[in-house]
Amino acid sequence: MNDWVTYVNRQIVAGKYENACIINVDEMNVDFDPLPSRTLCKIGERTVSSRISGHSGRCTVMLGCTASVVKLPAFIIWKGVPGGRIDREMRGAAYPHDNIVYAVQPKAWMDTAVYQEWVFAVLLPYSRQRQQQQKNCYLLQDQFSVHLKEENVNLVNGIGMEVDFIPAGYTACLQVL
Repeated sequence: MNDWVTYVNRQIVAGKYENACIINVDEMNVDFDPLPSRTLCKIGERTVSSRISGHSGRCTVMLGCTASVVKLPAFIIWKGVPGGRIDREMRGAAYPHDNIVYAVQPKAWMDTAVYQEWVFAVLLPYSRQRQQQQKNCYLLQDQFSVHLKEENVNLVNGIGMEVDFIPAGYTACLQVL
């Protein structure tokens, strides 16, 4: 782990990246009806009741920030069909927000098509702002299979960003930013 941290620090120094150009991203699952991890009851009670609706709905959220504590727009992936009702509603005037970008995917997962949508909707606009200031960016992400796909790495490189990956199993320890 120390070797990787040293490697990243060398990349930052060699690339002369400013804090505003060092970006860390990760996805997280958001359950609409999470199961409670604890319950409260009187000592000695034989039965503990828990109320949940049984709803299995969920979405995925891609979050990112820079080393200068700038938050990139949240990218929310809803369960839906591209061009379908949910897609039209989320992209329409009903849910406008400057710091949220919406996408749909049949299982509300990050896949290659949605990742590329994220690159164009979130990463590219931020990258363009930095490039106007003659600055390149450095993207750090985990080794999720979609991130590792050659076509996705090439896409990110193509917008002027270097990409590196947090070693497998260390994401919880090394969320860099």
